[in-house]
Amino acid sequence: MTNIPLTPFGIVGLQKIYSHKFEYRLHKVELTVHKMGEVTATIYDGDRVVFVAHGHDDDQAIRAARAWIDERDEVTSEYDLHHAA
Repeated sequence: MTNIPLTPFGIVGLQKIYSHKFEYRLHKVELTVHKMGEVTATIYDGDRVVFVAHGHDDDQAIRAARAWIDERDEVTSEYDLHHAA
């Protein structure tokens, strides 16, 4: 285990442990693990942040981000070409 010195620089280093980016349904999602294990999934539409999902672990944050994107990507029956009229 790596020992991080208790200096102001070391404390700042603990604020953001790691970051991972991926795409889901044309949205960029940046997954960030913060101190104390809190995880955020920041959702971008282009360069603009549109939502930030939170979780206790990366799976929970990813599920929340995907659910938010899925809700907005649902096609209403009015525009659904496969919907029986």
